[in-house]
Amino acid sequence: YGSSRARRCEDLAGRMTQCPDAPRSFPVLPQSHPLQSLPLTQEHGQTWFNCPYAADCCVLVGGRHFFLHAPLVEPHSGYLKAFLANSSMSQEARFAQGLDALPCPDVFAAIVDWMYTQRSEALQGSPVFALYRAAKYLDMASAFFDLTHGMLVND
Repeated sequence: YGSSRARRCEDLAGRMTQCPDAPRSFPVLPQSHPLQSLPLTQEHGQTWFNCPYAADCCVLVGGRHFFLHAPLVEPHSGYLKAFLANSSMSQEARFAQGLDALPCPDVFAAIVDWMYTQRSEALQGSPVFALYRAAKYLDMASAFFDLTHGMLVND
């Protein structure tokens, strides 16, 4: 997906790397594909994590694309819920959304993994203050803040 054109992005170490353009349309899932019968639930969240099929949007964080599914992110993030509820937004705009306030794709990936699976292990290894900052921007539900507070107290 996406074009072969690339632009320069900064990686976690501050080095400039090539970042592909965002895709412009969602791929079509063949009727016979096993994902057709797999519900978009936390029970199957790990399978759907960053899967382009049935995605409602694709966001760009720190040069990395993330395919998001409304049923798995809306209950946890007020920001993403409002973004996905914007019915006047074109499909192309749903691919052009850059979350520039979240420069670290690894922290965002950990938060999205948690939204999809509710596994606290998904957040292990991420700096608690980076998680908290991203969670404030994403307007995360109180359960996430309770979890990160518990991680901070236990460290």
